[in-house]
Amino acid sequence: YAFSNRGNPIFSRYRYLVEPYFNLPQGFEYSIGQRGSESQGGVHMYTYTSSIGKYYKAYWISFRVNYYTPLSSTSYSINIRRFFNDDPYRYVGIVVGTGRTPDIADNITNNIISNSTVSFGTYGQFLLVRNLYMNFSAGYTRDNFTPPGTTIRNEIILGGGLKWLF
Repeated sequence: YAFSNRGNPIFSRYRYLVEPYFNLPQGFEYSIGQRGSESQGGVHMYTYTSSIGKYYKAYWISFRVNYYTPLSSTSYSINIRRFFNDDPYRYVGIVVGTGRTPDIADNITNNIISNSTVSFGTYGQFLLVRNLYMNFSAGYTRDNFTPPGTTIRNEIILGGGLKWLF
């Protein structure tokens, strides 16, 4: 995964993600990786991430830790997904997360601040017709910026899409 956005002052100049997954015995999996970005003003932000997951019957349960620099903050999330009819592309899930995450407070000066975040959501994917799947997501995030109580941002996130499998 990579992203490039030249000339736009709001979004990152570049982003990347490297995160290999490893199968472990007894239905476990492990991942470790890094995400990086550079703002248009030259500020570099890095995320070091790791997860451990377990497949049990029709479920997948995962715990993820993210460590962010340059602010030295950490976030955590738990993800539970249920698969249907032995089809890895048909599922519903919930995710819950909390922790401290970085945010660019001012896109002009690239001032990075830390916020305390709580989030939860649901998502899923279902077969519509042969090879065509519909996916959805819905969630809520509450950010409390530093210093505490100065700004609170509530977000409702809705998403959907179609996926064609060849």
